[in-house]
Amino acid sequence: MTAQAARPTTAARPGLVNGSRPPAPTFAHLIRLTDDTGLFEHARHAIVRRAHGYCTDDVARGLVVTSREPDPPPAVIRLAECYLAFLTHAQDSDGAFHNRLDFDRRWTDKPGLGDWWGRALWGLGTAVARSPAGWIREEALGAFTAGAARRSSAPHAMAFAGLGAAEVLRVRPDDDGAAGLLADAALAVGVPDDDPTWRWPHPRLSYANAALAEVVILAGHFGDDRAVLRAGLRMLGWLRDIQLVALGALFVQPVGSYRDSQDSLVQARADLVRAQTEQDALKRELRALDTKAALVAEAREQGYVFPGETPYAVAGP
Repeated sequence: MTAQAARPTTAARPGLVNGSRPPAPTFAHLIRLTDDTGLFEHARHAIVRRAHGYCTDDVARGLVVTSREPDPPPAVIRLAECYLAFLTHAQDSDGAFHNRLDFDRRWTDKPGLGDWWGRALWGLGTAVARSPAGWIREEALGAFTAGAARRSSAPHAMAFAGLGAAEVLRVRPDDDGAAGLLADAALAVGVPDDDPTWRWPHPRLSYANAALAEVVILAGHFGDDRAVLRAGLRMLGWLRDIQLVALGALFVQPVGSYRDSQDSLVQARADLVRAQTEQDALKRELRALDTKAALVAEAREQGYVFPGETPYAVAGP
């Protein structure tokens, strides 16, 4: 029997829709933007802009993508090797990371704990959990462990780092460093209060919102904390509803206008939901008052009496 004949039939393969598989991702552009140092930050069409250099933020994203490829060809493995080498070079002895490297291979910043630190840990954790190359997994684990000992004051940075920690916990469930980082990431993000009109821990939505909900969900899952898990799921469900309303603007507005007004659309929708909820509460209160007993109680609360009754005022000592 040939190798082709031994493969499962299309109908038996998981993840198929109507008997067809989505096309495999192409890494051609990623390869084009990568040299022997790392992933260039910017390009004009297919031409890299060397003057802008490299950044840890984007290299970390590249490591996430290449590590998630389930059956990577050699070219994709080479990309992952390059990105891992860049991140280990960007990391200092205390676990922080540089972010910006010029084309002449000089760092232009000091190591820090901003979003790039969180994304670096996300990429490293993904490589630990998913890379088919043993040496990549080993090197990524060492760099992740060093970075996971640090904490950032920025919720987004902590969320990205927490996503990397969750990847590590998938294959190393007893990793205390990863477990502690994931729990702290969820605390940094926070959970929403009981306000049904704004199920978000921050007063405004910003960027990478789904990552904040995801890390709370993962913290609840790996920490076996059902309350945190439910809070994360509520966040994600609310975000989905809000974003679907904003996404609908694509069909009635130009893309540029949509991008400019997305935040205001989200806020307007939230304000509308809040106003509707308040209106419903007022209607329920009015219905409750629409009885004789309720009216009498409200009148007495305001100091009114029936004809023939004598009001008394009780003075304090």
